[in-house]
Amino acid sequence: MTAPLPTGAPATPSVPEPDWAYLAAHGLDRVADCLRFPAGEPWHTLRRCAHPGCERPAAQKPWLCHRCRAAWVAAGGPADVEAWCAATPPPPERRIYEVRPCAVGCDRPMEASGLCTSCASEA
Repeated sequence: MTAPLPTGAPATPSVPEPDWAYLAAHGLDRVADCLRFPAGEPWHTLRRCAHPGCERPAAQKPWLCHRCRAAWVAAGGPADVEAWCAATPPPPERRIYEVRPCAVGCDRPMEASGLCTSCASEA
């Protein structure tokens, strides 16, 4: 058995009203019913990559995307990230894979299986 609530006490705790002006200033879209915090703000945990030639998101210090971070670590993780960024070209937008011919010997490029699409469909 539970004890009764003291008289005069609210039955449910009051919920504070959101600061709508603050939320609107920081990405609230009431039409789409969505809150989008702008990337790149100093208080945001997702920022743009610190490399000036890169537009990918970065989620942790030193604010490099996963590809720039891998290159930075491979270079020994220099303390001066800005100097490293200035001296290093940005990574390509997509990975560049070496084109190899089909294992059967035709002139078409191979897929992950080692065969081209045409030879793989005949096998």
